[in-house]
Amino acid sequence: MSATLRAFCAVTFLALAACARDEPAEPRPFSASLAWAHLGEQLAFGPRVAGIPPHERQLRWMKDQLGFRADTVVVQEFTSRVAGKTLRFANVFARWRPQANERVLLVAHWDSPRHATRDPEEHLQRRPVPGANEGASGTAVLMELAQLFHEVPPAVGVDILLTEALERGEGGTGLGARHFLANRPPGYRPRWAVYVDRVGDRDLRIPMEGSSARAAPEAVRQVWAVAREVGMDSVFLAHIGEALAGEHQLLAAAGIPTVAIIDPEHGRQNELWRTTDDAIDQVRRESLGAVGTVLSALVYRERP
Repeated sequence: MSATLRAFCAVTFLALAACARDEPAEPRPFSASLAWAHLGEQLAFGPRVAGIPPHERQLRWMKDQLGFRADTVVVQEFTSRVAGKTLRFANVFARWRPQANERVLLVAHWDSPRHATRDPEEHLQRRPVPGANEGASGTAVLMELAQLFHEVPPAVGVDILLTEALERGEGGTGLGARHFLANRPPGYRPRWAVYVDRVGDRDLRIPMEGSSARAAPEAVRQVWAVAREVGMDSVFLAHIGEALAGEHQLLAAAGIPTVAIIDPEHGRQNELWRTTDDAIDQVRRESLGAVGTVLSALVYRERP
């Protein structure tokens, strides 16, 4: 082989290698079983309510799990007075490709409700909610996505924000989201955000959340289009549902186009919501898998 031909082959090989490096590798499928294991770990801690030991155990677990999966992890600690007591709270903000300007944001709250205010048994209404669906399900999905991002980093920057959201304290509800927005990185403006909550129901049905459809219609259409493409249109229903209060509304008001992925009913006629029956026997691993599959496809299709 002539020197000229060898040089040509070498240049061609390097060019192809560079192209291969620019094209992200395909991630493995989202694992419903691993997400389910993350849900079980959270419930084993007990109710994740500020001021009691299970809350601290969950916080340590999230810091440990994300510490070796993400490129950077920031714990945002803050205090607020709730029901006459000063309590300590924390957000966990994990980042992949933190220097990238083009970013997307995934959000869930990790705490469980302090009181089972809708329990049919009055003597149980002051007890904490186990939070299998409300709190653990969204967090479990994002923790398995964190493992995927560790194995195969997406082409754009990705952030996972786990907040404490349910307390009503100084400044209202959504304390974690409010604290994050007041302390976010300078100029932080992701392309879109997705807020994930109550996604473990045994009969999962997720309409387009009403306030998201009004505030971020393009982002909502994008999520539901991906759900159709990956065969999850029986779960992601193609109609606009009611507006649900939550952190997604705070993010949207701050200028971040935010889609809420929330099943508005847990159990028949929402009979399990904010009750002591929000337990592991009332959620389903396949529901976590459906939501995780859509979110994985959504993130990995983004390009700089």
